[in-house]
Amino acid sequence: MTLQVNLINYPSGIPVQDAGAYYTPITKTNTFFTVQTDTVVWTPAAGKRIHLLGAEFSTSADMDIQLESNNVDVIPPLYFIANGGANITGPGEIWRGGWDETLTVTSTASGNWSVKLWGYEN
Repeated sequence: MTLQVNLINYPSGIPVQDAGAYYTPITKTNTFFTVQTDTVVWTPAAGKRIHLLGAEFSTSADMDIQLESNNVDVIPPLYFIANGGANITGPGEIWRGGWDETLTVTSTASGNWSVKLWGYEN
């Protein structure tokens, strides 16, 4: 039997066993008020890589938001209307980074907006 763990609301830092693997969930929440260009939102610990399990975006203004690594889309650019948002998950990881590879965001407008990422490092 496979254990399904909802990591959106799971406390960060408490180990989880899922499908026989143990890992410690990590949640990264970043809030912005201005245009961002390649702003780092997750840097893994030295010698580790990110396993992204999901992302949540919300914004108070019309804008595009893009999640990238090394200027390559992790999640394709998303267009949001004011007070819009999106929750992106999958049956497993939606992206696995290379060793020491960071995640960055870029936006096209000012306004109150945020990105929440969850996953683990190994």
